Amino acid sequence: MESGTSILLFFGLLIVLGTLGGEAAKRLRLPALTGQILVGILLGESGLNLLTPAIQETFRPLSIFALSLVAVTIGGHLEFRRLQNARRRILLISAGQTTATFVLVFLVFQALNPLGLPQEWKLPVHLLVASISTSTSPATPLHIIKEKRAKGLLVKTTIAVVAMNNLATIALFDIFHALSNSLVSSHGSLAEVLLPSGAGVGISLAAGAGIGAALVAYCNGLNRTIRCGEDDTRHKRNLLRARMFTAFLVALSLNTGLCEYLDAYLPARGFNVRPSPILANMVLGLVLANMSAFKEELLGLFDVLENAMFTCFFVLAGTHFDLTSVGGAWPAALLYFFSCLAGKWGGAWAGAKLNRSTEKVARYIGGMLLVQAAIAIALVVIVQQDPLYARVSDTLTTSILAAVVATELVGGPVTSLLLEKSREAQKDRIRLIEFLQEEFILCRMRARDKWEAIEELCWFFCSTHKVDLSPGQLFQAVQEREKELPTGLGLGVAVPHARIPGEGPVLGVLGRLEDPVDYGAPDGLPVRLMVLVVTPEGQDHTHLEIMGALAGMAGNDRIRNAIFQASSAEEIHEIISSEEAETFNYFLEG
Repeated sequence: MESGTSILLFFGLLIVLGTLGGEAAKRLRLPALTGQILVGILLGESGLNLLTPAIQETFRPLSIFALSLVAVTIGGHLEFRRLQNARRRILLISAGQTTATFVLVFLVFQALNPLGLPQEWKLPVHLLVASISTSTSPATPLHIIKEKRAKGLLVKTTIAVVAMNNLATIALFDIFHALSNSLVSSHGSLAEVLLPSGAGVGISLAAGAGIGAALVAYCNGLNRTIRCGEDDTRHKRNLLRARMFTAFLVALSLNTGLCEYLDAYLPARGFNVRPSPILANMVLGLVLANMSAFKEELLGLFDVLENAMFTCFFVLAGTHFDLTSVGGAWPAALLYFFSCLAGKWGGAWAGAKLNRSTEKVARYIGGMLLVQAAIAIALVVIVQQDPLYARVSDTLTTSILAAVVATELVGGPVTSLLLEKSREAQKDRIRLIEFLQEEFILCRMRARDKWEAIEELCWFFCSTHKVDLSPGQLFQAVQEREKELPTGLGLGVAVPHARIPGEGPVLGVLGRLEDPVDYGAPDGLPVRLMVLVVTPEGQDHTHLEIMGALAGMAGNDRIRNAIFQASSAEEIHEIISSEEAETFNYFLEG
């Protein structure tokens, strides 16, 4: 770093100028990150050259930490219990867009050779380019989704697909990096090359899983030691949050630092094993999502840092772009950009259609995956630092970075526009019937009678919610309430419900029967749609509001018939969340 410069001075400038650039972009109806990237280009070597490569290098830990936090957040959205109705959709869209993008980019580069490579270099380099092309920026969609306060099936699908996509990208890159090394160096068997790659993936998985499990165990111990019940003081609650924040910060730093250390230590000792901090932190997020009950609270503790870190990250990403090198790289950059666009949008559309997803998801999901940034840049840097590719690294790096910046500048506004067109912007607000998310809808339920249907819903509820209640206990509570007064509303709808001890929000599940059952409803019609409502103590007023809303849903002919005819839980959730349904499923905040 140049003498006389201060890292803290530049850190403050990055936040201030990045924030101003983001606000300026918002005034032009562009995402904030677009302005932040342009600020980075202006401050970098292509502009005023204030952020020289030496100064940029001092910010590398900050970039890595920001990327690690994003990776944990993305992994944290893969809560398998909550994705049970969406697994097929997520897998098909992820597989479709990853496969289509990889194949299309590889074939286009092999056929046209835009990098001007000699014959012996084409296959190994183009395999690396194709594997990098499958990546999707996790930070950009998350940033814009939060900025737009967006919520819905498209948002849920995007976040899960991005996580699956980047897991696949890292695996593909590790495999083809090893294979390309074998082709370029012309020595060593394929097994000798691929085994270290597998070892790197294994270390990343083990580090993320081990540190994640330790974090969960520690936080569980904190919860037992510092109880936050009704009699606990605000001081105790703040103490618990502070200790959890510290524990999460330590876990994130250890996970990232361990992989960074081994990435330098092992190759220096003759072992070509390269653990990935991105993969390790995705696994850490996965562990938090599926083993803990406080994932949302842990990630929420970092909200205070998120805006500043993302601002610095996107400004620094803009500094990588060298306008003076674009002249010779633009053919490859353009081919990469348009091949990625066609592969991601077309492949995602094909996967959604194969899954028979809603038209909204099929039409827009590809556009939500266009942006490449952090992960693509990280993988390009790995290739750039590999001495085997010294003769092609400059051209390759400039071409891909130019295309990546183009995806940021184009994909950011596209993501923002699609959130508006899908009508999911400004929907991240609590609704009255908030508990009927897609994962809590059983679309094809079978039962011989009323009691078997209720029992099935009780089992489904306990398998999809983290509650200290067995299906048998819940069924007994519902049965007792049902014997007091049957809960059939008429028109083929019933709302069995029960009160349970403890505190928390009102919860529930929806089940649609394949064959209607006799329920003793007032109009004598058999029931096909059932909503099980589970109300903790102290939620009497909310319970009455929800029962009134469900009665409104049952009385709306269009909504009710649409639910009867829907082909999937995805479609039922769209109906319940539609603008027409806002008359009864209204927002509880402005």
